[in-house]
Amino acid sequence: VQDLVQHTYSTNILYATGNKWNYERSGYDAYFLKSIDGGQTYSNINLSELFSIEGNVISRVAVSPANPEVIYLVAVIDDRSSTNISSELILLKSTNGGESFVKTDFDGGNINLYQAWYDLTLTVSPENSEHVYIGTINLWKSTDGGNTFNQNVNFGYDHPWHVDQHSVKFQNGVLYTANDGGIYRALDDINRFESLNTGLNITQFYQLSLSPFDSNKLIAGSQDNGGFYYDNGQWDRWTGGDGMDNAISYVQEGLYYQFVQGCISLQVSENFGEWPKYSVPP
Repeated sequence: VQDLVQHTYSTNILYATGNKWNYERSGYDAYFLKSIDGGQTYSNINLSELFSIEGNVISRVAVSPANPEVIYLVAVIDDRSSTNISSELILLKSTNGGESFVKTDFDGGNINLYQAWYDLTLTVSPENSEHVYIGTINLWKSTDGGNTFNQNVNFGYDHPWHVDQHSVKFQNGVLYTANDGGIYRALDDINRFESLNTGLNITQFYQLSLSPFDSNKLIAGSQDNGGFYYDNGQWDRWTGGDGMDNAISYVQEGLYYQFVQGCISLQVSENFGEWPKYSVPP
């Protein structure tokens, strides 16, 4: 089982998705499962047979609080033999409480699927069953029942939000996302977010370097949250991605080096982490 959700109003009704090995064809079949007795027994639909899905499938399911008869199921075919690890998306919709599904018009478009094995989430608006959200690296929204999707604003230094969505939920009508940067709350739908990470000691650092000129200055590379510099009690980010190994010059004060994303590039600042900075290719 890969995902499990409860009916909006009945604790006895559960919906799940998952894979089961098919010995006849030596591959996995993707299933939708439904229980009406609190999980004691389940009926199922073989999605692989019904929609001609081949390959290992990563799937998520979501039910609409606005209309519990509406259920969405997103399935990403996990193709690890190709350069794009996950290469195909299928979005299914039920309007009869999971008794049957139809395929929406959406074929994945330009949604980034190559790491759906790591970040894939699905939710539906509590106010409108036609508003569907898919979280992958970025966050995508549909207002027409899953036929088309638009991407939210991209992550950047001037935008307090982060990529790699692991959970997207509504609470009291407000959208929250949990991602590699922590927890964020939407301010106006999915175009602006505010960070809720103050006071959470959750940043993981790979490496840090101390300044030989000033004990109040250091730099540090973090997991999924870039490179930081510390100056007299204040932290600031100066590189993105994975901040890996780093160094501070023992010869030139203010000269900082920071490797990014498994050392695929080297970021250099000659001004204590401030601009201007430049990249050195591998």
